[in-house]
Amino acid sequence: VKGCAIGVRTADCIPVLLYDPVHEAIAAIHSGWKGTVLQISRKTIAEMSRRFGSSASDLLAVIGPGIQKHNFQVGEEVVERFREAGFPVDDIAHWEGERVEGTMRGGWHIDLIEANRWILLQAGIPAANIQASDICTYDDQRLWSARRDGTVQQRQVGRRQRHDRDVHGTRASVQRLPQPRVDLVDRKELRRTDKPRVFRQPTQGRRVALDE
Repeated sequence: VKGCAIGVRTADCIPVLLYDPVHEAIAAIHSGWKGTVLQISRKTIAEMSRRFGSSASDLLAVIGPGIQKHNFQVGEEVVERFREAGFPVDDIAHWEGERVEGTMRGGWHIDLIEANRWILLQAGIPAANIQASDICTYDDQRLWSARRDGTVQQRQVGRRQRHDRDVHGTRASVQRLPQPRVDLVDRKELRRTDKPRVFRQPTQGRRVALDE
């Protein structure tokens, strides 16, 4: 539907936005570390193929702002989850020595941006069709961060919208919500399956362009 935006709310997790210019289909994916391990983006591409006839080779993808590798400190058990799921751990995970309590220094770090890029490439999206943001939600005060701000449920929305004036027919942006918003989806079900979430476009908030 032209002029209709869909999006996902994130605060360190990775928003992945997909556009099929051939069948004019769009998708917005919430890919936290658990959703990344489950390759939620690959499953979404498969669903786009089933519903709309989309081909991965035609898709344009944006990996939006999320927590970057230098701030995504995890336990060894998380690294093992990625290893067991078949990810190239040597490329996306790094041991930085003894962990420094109260900081993001030391310990294991995982690059969720590159993990999601790997998923998209494995699914068949050409590298030239993938744009990834280098904005870190933990470092950038314009955006919410669950690790920095606490789990108070503030979120920014990564959205994609079909628009006649855009070069590829869509527009991608990130919008910081001024306060929590409640969606109509069962949160327990979302936590269990980590399915893509779709929300209405917020009427207020601060838009942050991906290239700012």
